[in-house]
Amino acid sequence: MFKKINYLLISFLAPLIGLISCAPKNEPVLKVAVATNFLTTADTLVEVFERSTAIEVLLISGSSGQLATQVINGAPYDIFLSADDVNPSKLSSLGFADAQTQLTYALGQLVLYGAGDVEQNLKSGNFLKLALANPKVAPYGLAADRVINNLNIRSNVEGRIVYGQNVGQAYGFVKTGNADLAFVALSQVKDIKKPYWRIPQSFYSPILQDAILLKPGLTNKAANDFLNFLSSDEARKIIIKSGYEVPQNG
Repeated sequence: MFKKINYLLISFLAPLIGLISCAPKNEPVLKVAVATNFLTTADTLVEVFERSTAIEVLLISGSSGQLATQVINGAPYDIFLSADDVNPSKLSSLGFADAQTQLTYALGQLVLYGAGDVEQNLKSGNFLKLALANPKVAPYGLAADRVINNLNIRSNVEGRIVYGQNVGQAYGFVKTGNADLAFVALSQVKDIKKPYWRIPQSFYSPILQDAILLKPGLTNKAANDFLNFLSSDEARKIIIKSGYEVPQNG
């Protein structure tokens, strides 16, 4: 069975390396860094992949910017499933990934989540706190920031924004009552009864969630197999069911 690690709970890379070293020696381990918004979907994909290949997969989650920084600092990941296309391109330009393997595995959908008429509450300023992921490290936070600008409501939200390091934290602020509204991924809330507003695509740039093969994965056949699996019909059905769109050309 695969393992998951959320880097919000780990301060240094050493504990991660220790966990990896404790994995069964007779099983190959594929280390996949995955953006927080896609973690639940990645869980499902990994379960299917492991059943068909018997390859053990270790998932490490965090914001895309955080994970890219960890790769630059030496984190031994094989594959990066980012929530944007910028961080994978950055890693390939710096020599930490293979540019030829970069592909868009999902198209993210931004929503506003909370209580009541969330769209009207946002536009009228009828809320106390608005949560979003940090735009500096999280693609969904950057998309949310653009929505705020394009709706011309910056004056309504100034001083009332609470930032999470990723969309998981942004969602958590509403769940715990520390925010009234939150910009999150559709995949996080599509099966929840609480209201949400699916933000029109015209208000933000497409969220191209790209995968890329990192340097340690270049000689790992399992990494290539998993990357190919992401484009399979079976994987695409799982991704769509989870609240994403997929590229038409596969």
